[in-house]
Amino acid sequence: MRKLELHWQILIAIIVAGIIGGYVHNVQSSTGVDPTIAGIKFISVFEYVGTIFLNALKMIIVPLIMSSIIVGVAGIGSGGNLGSLGGKTLLFYAATTLAAILVGLILINAVGPGYVNGEPARDLLALEA
Repeated sequence: MRKLELHWQILIAIIVAGIIGGYVHNVQSSTGVDPTIAGIKFISVFEYVGTIFLNALKMIIVPLIMSSIIVGVAGIGSGGNLGSLGGKTLLFYAATTLAAILVGLILINAVGPGYVNGEPARDLLALEA
């Protein structure tokens, strides 16, 4: 049996996710009830899978970055300039991390997400504390 190419698998997954998401949204907005199939609540399942996915991403970020830096520096070759190159690499990594933090802080303070007319959006959305 021939296997589908990756881009077709991704496209099919996006379409199926859109259909299921539309169904869940329509059922929940019209009835106000979390739709279930075979006693399993959809939104609870989505929340569980989403939490696992985000935690896995958070867990793999630092080792992925550090291993890519180590492999990149080790693949350069001769050891003569290795110390200098390693220092420059770490300095570049620290500088770009600092720049990302500063951009994030500036945007958070300028835009002020989570506040509507000076009040926390949690109250408007009726979210629990």
